[in-house]
Amino acid sequence: MSPTEVSVKTEVSVKEFDTTRFGRLSLPEEAVIHFPVALLGLDNRHDYCLLEHDNMAGFYWLQSLQDPAVALIVTDPFRHIPEYEVEIPDSQVELLRAKDPSDLTLYTTISMAADHSQVCTNLLGPLAINHEERVGTQIVQHGSNYTCRHTLAMRQPVEKV
Repeated sequence: MSPTEVSVKTEVSVKEFDTTRFGRLSLPEEAVIHFPVALLGLDNRHDYCLLEHDNMAGFYWLQSLQDPAVALIVTDPFRHIPEYEVEIPDSQVELLRAKDPSDLTLYTTISMAADHSQVCTNLLGPLAINHEERVGTQIVQHGSNYTCRHTLAMRQPVEKV
């Protein structure tokens, strides 16, 4: 290499982890989202990544990096409930290092009835993620009329054969 040539090496740190749904995954360290305060009911699980599930319908998997069996289906609640409103306390905005509301993306978790007849979302405890800073938190909506099982869709139960 001549003295005028410059060699630039960009080394991407890769995180490898096992999952029960997707097998072994490798992703850049920048894809890891840290939740400083664990999600309700998921103590000691602070690092996650978002994986595409059904981009057309706006569903993703929030996969834990600490527990291979923990993967939550999440969605953009505004795609399904445009009138949804979330109050984000200043302490949460600070935790998320958000300079502007547009820095944050909101998600709600999805649950499904055992017979697949009902799909619900948790509007009472949405997740806020600052993708730029790679940090997230759950924001419980105290004193809200929302529920943790807001129906998104209903259909006939799937019969077992």
